[in-house]
Amino acid sequence: MLRNLLFLIPLLSFLYSCKSDKSTPANNGQAKTATVVEVFIAKPEILDNVITTHGSVMSNEEIELRSEVAGKIESINFKEGGKVSKDQLLVQINDSELQPNLEKLKVQLRIAQDEFGRKKQLFDIQGISKEEYEAAELKVASLESDIRLIDAQIRNSKIIAPFSGTVGLRQVSPGAFVTAGGMIAKLVQSDPVKIEFTVPEMYAHQISTGSQVQFKLAGSDKNFTAKVYALDPSIDPATRSLKVRAIADNKDGALIPGAYAELTITLQQIKDGLLVPALAVTQDIKGLKLFVIKNGQAVTKLVKTGIQKGDFVQITEGMEAGDTVITTSLLSMRDGVPVLAKGTAQQNGGTAK
Repeated sequence: MLRNLLFLIPLLSFLYSCKSDKSTPANNGQAKTATVVEVFIAKPEILDNVITTHGSVMSNEEIELRSEVAGKIESINFKEGGKVSKDQLLVQINDSELQPNLEKLKVQLRIAQDEFGRKKQLFDIQGISKEEYEAAELKVASLESDIRLIDAQIRNSKIIAPFSGTVGLRQVSPGAFVTAGGMIAKLVQSDPVKIEFTVPEMYAHQISTGSQVQFKLAGSDKNFTAKVYALDPSIDPATRSLKVRAIADNKDGALIPGAYAELTITLQQIKDGLLVPALAVTQDIKGLKLFVIKNGQAVTKLVKTGIQKGDFVQITEGMEAGDTVITTSLLSMRDGVPVLAKGTAQQNGGTAK
């Protein structure tokens, strides 16, 4: 019995090996299984280079009304929050001591001028010395200087509106004593208003005076329009951005200085822009890249991007119109991997099944 078993074991092994050889296909030269992916065909299209940013509404003009002289407030000629006109008298500070001094100096000046006139005639005929003539001349000049000083003090006792606008809340009352430099109120001109905002450095050369910007206020859907009138002459090195100011009409008073503004700026139009789904662009140590299909295989292309448009991004360098961009299975994608397009994506981002 044992002898029969020893004979059967080699025979069974031989039969099993023959069966295995017949049932196992040859692997030499077999193609790898292709990865089925979704793709997007890049086609040139017209792009409006639109960027969004934020800024603040600013008054066209704004100053703090402060007294240039110390004294008692004689009258306040405006209402808090009221409109005032340019050159309107807003505050009168008591100048009762200055007016008599001015009249006195004017009388003294007339006498000194008469005296100087007589001495000039005498000096011309050498009737007096040069020192006497110059002393009379100096007295006239000194009195004229004193009069100009008193005149300035009297003018400074009146606070005049330098421009038309709205006066804010006042900090003083009639009859109060105000020191030199004391705060009276704010004067704001809010029609028109200025919109101050920044644009990234890469777009700085595409915006100029005269450019139109659209903006909304926080919490409002109403659109407003402003026109760029000034640009900062240099880029801010801390933020790598350019400060810009635009001006907008505000006849209805809807734009309040200090308000937050969300801006949309249309820059130059690009006639042959290439857009791809933003998710197709990845990054590694070499930079931004995407995969395209060439001869049935995945090929890496290093790219540079431009405008972001919803879920799409502009490719400015690294690919050509008509390239078939791979949009799925990106984590496992490598150069040379066999791929098979599942469908041809439409320009709007859809995929043909």
